[in-house]
Amino acid sequence: MTKAALVWLVMASVAAPLWAGQSLGVVDNEPAGQESVAVITLDQLTQVVLNHNHVLRAAQWGMDGAKAGVKTASALLNSKVELQQGQWQPSALNRQSVRAWSIAQPLENPTVRSARIQAAESGLLVSGQQLAMAKNDLAAQVRTRAYETLLHQSEVETAAETLALLQQVRERIRVRVATGEAARYELIKADAEVIHARERQQSSQLLAQQAWLDINRLAAGQLPMRWKLAATFHDDVEAADLVQLQAQADQNNPELISLKHELERAQAQLRLVQAGRWPES
Repeated sequence: MTKAALVWLVMASVAAPLWAGQSLGVVDNEPAGQESVAVITLDQLTQVVLNHNHVLRAAQWGMDGAKAGVKTASALLNSKVELQQGQWQPSALNRQSVRAWSIAQPLENPTVRSARIQAAESGLLVSGQQLAMAKNDLAAQVRTRAYETLLHQSEVETAAETLALLQQVRERIRVRVATGEAARYELIKADAEVIHARERQQSSQLLAQQAWLDINRLAAGQLPMRWKLAATFHDDVEAADLVQLQAQADQNNPELISLKHELERAQAQLRLVQAGRWPES
């Protein structure tokens, strides 16, 4: 092997890892005047999404409507105000103008009123559980997208290391081809492997960016322009006990509680219809 080939091999071995690190953005020294990167924990990210997500706000407005329904059901019936005016003639000689006011308050059947209020209150409880379900689904989406992003970032790092290694191998093969120790087909094969590794790295980068965009869409664009998650894909996650999870789901699952309140509302509506058979004053 010639001296020039050895020099090229050493330069390629030193430059390849540096090039790979720059392509990943792992260099800590940022240019002067560039905006700093905000570090956000997973809990902070979830809270930002819960505070600004438009779907969750719509569910909250639905709960406000249910509260208004309870107030409407609890309101008394409107009073009736009557005005009477006419002529009163007690005798043939005397004629007087008469004007009378009357106010009447309808008395509602207490059973009907109670059943109507209970149905509205059950509807409010159902809306509250639907809001809880929307929060749980949204938090699950945020955590899923976050871990998908961490996975893609880990894949980017792995692809970058693979690319750097393949570039070193390709450079050695190029030197061997130049000195006549290997066939040119080996260099073509090495170039194809380098291209394939670079495509895998770029694909992982695009998937990670897409996951970031999905999280920002869930947060209604309220996340900083440049931010990163204060976690890695290899962080240890505490495993929960299956029996404990099943017990918590039976006691606190919003969907089960919502179905229970739906049954209570249906029963209250049944009492309302049954009470409507009786006449009102």
